[in-house]
Amino acid sequence: PLLVADPGAMTGTYNWTWSSLGFGNYRLSIDVQVRSGLPPIPYFRNYVFLNYTDEKGFLWPIQVATVDVALSGPVIGLTKTSVKSLIHANETIVYQITMQNTGDSANTLWVNDSLPAGITYVSDTVASIPTGTVLVSGNLLYFGFTDMPGLWTWSFTVTAVAAPNLVRGSTLTNVVSLNYTNSNGFLMPPRLTTWAVRVSAPEILSASVTIGPNQATPADVITAVATFVSTGTESARDVWVNLTLDWGLLFLNATNV
Repeated sequence: PLLVADPGAMTGTYNWTWSSLGFGNYRLSIDVQVRSGLPPIPYFRNYVFLNYTDEKGFLWPIQVATVDVALSGPVIGLTKTSVKSLIHANETIVYQITMQNTGDSANTLWVNDSLPAGITYVSDTVASIPTGTVLVSGNLLYFGFTDMPGLWTWSFTVTAVAAPNLVRGSTLTNVVSLNYTNSNGFLMPPRLTTWAVRVSAPEILSASVTIGPNQATPADVITAVATFVSTGTESARDVWVNLTLDWGLLFLNATNV
């Protein structure tokens, strides 16, 4: 790693370089200290950039990561989950949105929920949170809250229903964002989370019937074979085959093979 001679000058940008890294996981642990006499900012954001080359020296796309550190303020995590990862046409789905505050109290919170096309809002339980409000505009849901205590968790659900014409195999991704302020009204780092479900359905596109032989005499037994192929992403619970016979043919029996 790059060494800095003057410990008092350890601020700004640092660089570390490795060479001939093989397969595996690598970790760089960095300890920092918060300076005294800082202005009243709500949080720090630290950026890390990774540049690397292949064995021939060609640069690959840069990788970027960030981490936020709050200064005596709220630290709220955001999750959105559902018991369902697959969905069918006309099916109801219930999402759960959870905010967990591991820091100090928060003043105002805004949760914006964007339902994907093909999913329609039905209801929510935000009223279970004393200060919770909701504004629904199509597939955009705007939830508002105030005065979230520190070390507190709030959860509520959103119920939606799938459209009747969903495309089998497509993925419907729900995006939820959180913005919130500390007790002084300063914006804290935003949060973003998603939950995706895949559209599942059976599908039988075609069927055929073959009858042989081509010639027959009265009292002959003729075999007819109906064939169909299921190409969907799940089993079909029920399948109906309706066969209309010519007036000269008499049904004897049928066997599933």
